[in-house]
Amino acid sequence: MCRAVPCPSCSKATWIGCGLHIDAALSGVSKEDRCSEWRTGDDCGLKAKPVDTKPVVKKSVNLAAEKISRTLEKVKAEAAKSKKALETKVEQQGEKIELLEGEVRDLKETEATNFTWLHVAVAAGLSSAFTFVVIRFSRK
Repeated sequence: MCRAVPCPSCSKATWIGCGLHIDAALSGVSKEDRCSEWRTGDDCGLKAKPVDTKPVVKKSVNLAAEKISRTLEKVKAEAAKSKKALETKVEQQGEKIELLEGEVRDLKETEATNFTWLHVAVAAGLSSAFTFVVIRFSRK
């Protein structure tokens, strides 16, 4: 934004700034009290140089990119931890399943043996069933 300042050579009012707001900056100054070179501004040496915004924008973009990169790294690290924890949990569950399957097999074998003993006991009578069960166990 432009603003009114005294000219260093003639001490009359002139402006400094971008050059878009000259009329607003010198609105309260009469034409006689204005520097004769006020329209060019360069003659008084007070015209503001244009500001190069590229470094500011570049810095902002770099900061945003760094922040995104850090966030992405954190997310990847957490995902890796979660994946490892999940793999460990699946491994543990697999071991539990194997143990349970073994127990089920043992129970089925026990149940089959009990069923065989009961079937033989009912079919042959108690005295001969004992002998058959002993023979049956010796075959396994």
